[in-house]
Amino acid sequence: MSLRVTKPEFNIREKLNELDRPIGVQGNNILQSNTTAESFSKIQAGRRNLLINGNMSIAQRGTSTTGITGDTFGACDRWEADLSSAGTWTMEQVGDAPYNTGFTHCTSLTCTASHGMGGGGKISLRQKIEACNIKGLMGGTPNAKPLTVSFWVKSNEPGKYYVGFFRQRTGTSSSCIGISYTIEQSEVWEFKTITFPPDTMNGYNTTENSTGIEIHFFLAADQSTYGAEQYGHWSTEANHMAKGQTNLAAATNNYWRITGVQMEIGNENTEFDDRSHIEELTLCMRYYEGIIMGTGTALFRTWTNTAGSPTNVSNAQYDYKVEKRATPTWSLEGNATWYPSGTSGMSAYPSTSTCLFQRNDTTHQFLADGAGDLCGSFNAEL
Repeated sequence: MSLRVTKPEFNIREKLNELDRPIGVQGNNILQSNTTAESFSKIQAGRRNLLINGNMSIAQRGTSTTGITGDTFGACDRWEADLSSAGTWTMEQVGDAPYNTGFTHCTSLTCTASHGMGGGGKISLRQKIEACNIKGLMGGTPNAKPLTVSFWVKSNEPGKYYVGFFRQRTGTSSSCIGISYTIEQSEVWEFKTITFPPDTMNGYNTTENSTGIEIHFFLAADQSTYGAEQYGHWSTEANHMAKGQTNLAAATNNYWRITGVQMEIGNENTEFDDRSHIEELTLCMRYYEGIIMGTGTALFRTWTNTAGSPTNVSNAQYDYKVEKRATPTWSLEGNATWYPSGTSGMSAYPSTSTCLFQRNDTTHQFLADGAGDLCGSFNAEL
């Protein structure tokens, strides 16, 4: 007995075409990955931005500082003007940002007293990053990875500018690198991205809560100190950092603005890692925590210590909202004072988690500002 089986005809070419689905360049890269770790790296999943407050939304100290002639945290948290022999500047948090990006603020630096940039001077906007936060970079090893920096920038002075890095190495000189970008138009927001090669120079910082790497955005630099031939690779020579850098300090009212700053491991820039406001604020508070009070309010009252040693003192304890990077310094700010007896005999004993205030008598005191402003701060900046 024979059995005949029939099957509808089909076109094998059409069937093969059905399998040929478009997967895109990134999909093809993932298919070529050899390991899960490699796939994860190509997807760029998880937290990517090694910088804090890259969208310039947090400004605990206030929104403006004038008359800057030296290193100053003048406005947006974590961003410091690194300034030496480069004139006088105003640093601000400004409600200006590239349209349709989601950013609302920027850091702005404006020259208020010009300088010819001699004597080894420079000005840059920098952020220092803790060593414990850059382990994935693997700097100082044969497996070191590249870094990509992306940002929006705007200035009234087009020209050549530099982004640079200093990576600290315990027991030896820092390794450094500078790569240029160009501001093409005056007073127009422009998007820039720069990829830096891996830093395989031996050594890294072994103190995890100190500076591991710092990023600099140069605005001006003495060319006799920083203007040697630019090689675009890591070295220990800072004179390679900024050849041909535009001198933004050449005239008063010159300004430079930046926002949407991202620094990530890898060869490509990705979409800005937009953390929530409270998360960004919490990250900032590891380094600086400001106390702001409304009119007529008091932070706390002291209470009398009636036992133990010493006796006849008044004590109060303030617990930080966020554990500090290191033991901070305490400062009264603005119009704040201790009432009713002022600061006479008042001592502060901070730790990384709390601060004990102690006065050498039994006067009950409270800290108040009465203007709704910053009245005190704990500073643990790098």
